Amino acid sequence: MTGRVHSEAKGRRVITARLGERRADRRQAGLARATVIMGLPSITLIAIGMILARTAPEPEAIVRTADAALPLRVHQLTRTNSQDYARFAGMLEGRHEVTLSAEEGGRVLEVGAEALDSVEAGQLLVRIDPLLSEVALERADAAASRAESELRLALSNLERRQLLEGRDVASRSALDEAENQERLARANIRETRAVVAEAKHRLNKKLIVAPFSGFLRRFDPQVGEVIQQGELIGELLAVDRLRLTIGLNDRQIVAISSGVSAVVEIDARPGRVFEGSIVRIGQAMDSTTRKFPVQLEIDNSAGQLLPGMVARVQLALGAPTARVLIPREAVIRDFGLEFAYVIEPTADGHVASRRRIQSKALPFDPANLEVVSGLEVGEWIATTGIHQLVDGALVRPMNSPKLAGTLE
Repeated sequence: MTGRVHSEAKGRRVITARLGERRADRRQAGLARATVIMGLPSITLIAIGMILARTAPEPEAIVRTADAALPLRVHQLTRTNSQDYARFAGMLEGRHEVTLSAEEGGRVLEVGAEALDSVEAGQLLVRIDPLLSEVALERADAAASRAESELRLALSNLERRQLLEGRDVASRSALDEAENQERLARANIRETRAVVAEAKHRLNKKLIVAPFSGFLRRFDPQVGEVIQQGELIGELLAVDRLRLTIGLNDRQIVAISSGVSAVVEIDARPGRVFEGSIVRIGQAMDSTTRKFPVQLEIDNSAGQLLPGMVARVQLALGAPTARVLIPREAVIRDFGLEFAYVIEPTADGHVASRRRIQSKALPFDPANLEVVSGLEVGEWIATTGIHQLVDGALVRPMNSPKLAGTLE
């Protein structure tokens, strides 16, 4: 019984082993077929490549010819005198601005202008009733006449006292009294003359005239009203020359001087250019703006400008400086670096050489840049077609007979 069990177990193990061997054989056969199938495209591609390599023609050398040269425009670098400028903005103000007031009170009899009128220097603005001032002047004149009469009498008495005192007829005290009366009469003359001058002055103040030519920004008096002494009646501005105050920093203030001219543009007058000049330069920095104040005057004899208009000033700073300028369109910028193509003559023609440069912008000159390094005076650079160029490309200058003649 036991022997039969062992025989059956052994038979099962043999059968299992044979089944495992058959499965392994099938897997190996499958892998071999897959390898052959996957390798067929690679073998095919390799074979095609070998056939093309054997049948392709021999490569020909690339020859640069003048006909293949890229036409472009060029520019020769020169040293040019260039001026530094600065621009500022501000508001126009009147050259003179005063507040008009009545130095003497009274009823207004006449008004010679109205608000916003232009007036000339010395033109009547207001005439105030002069009656009381005229009466005061008459009294002053009368007092002056009495004083003059008293002085003549005192002089006559003094002469008689001196004559009598010389003959020992009059006493010394009488002479002293006559001399004292003469001195009092002279003092009275000076006092009455001062009263007369004051009365005339007050009478003249009954007429209010324009102290200078300008326009009345405000003017309130009306005929018939009574104005008080010291009352404000209007504002007068001089506009024959207008003023503009701008602020400069410490570097700019040292580059200007009094009398320097400036170009002024007015927003309200587009397309027009006016000339101004520096009349005053501040000697201390403004604590609020941290700028040095500079005052300019603009001629307005034609009357085209008004106080309150916005003005823009272009001011030259210092003397012109010699610089090497390059057109902005001739510069290529790659990853923050600047390059230009320098045109150089060779045996085959003109060649564009890519060169790294450094430049900086010029205020108020958007078309040009100042060369800092990388280029020299006299060199030629490409200004068109620069984005089609590569280093060493053959080019044909279109606008420079001088450069074209370097190969002849």
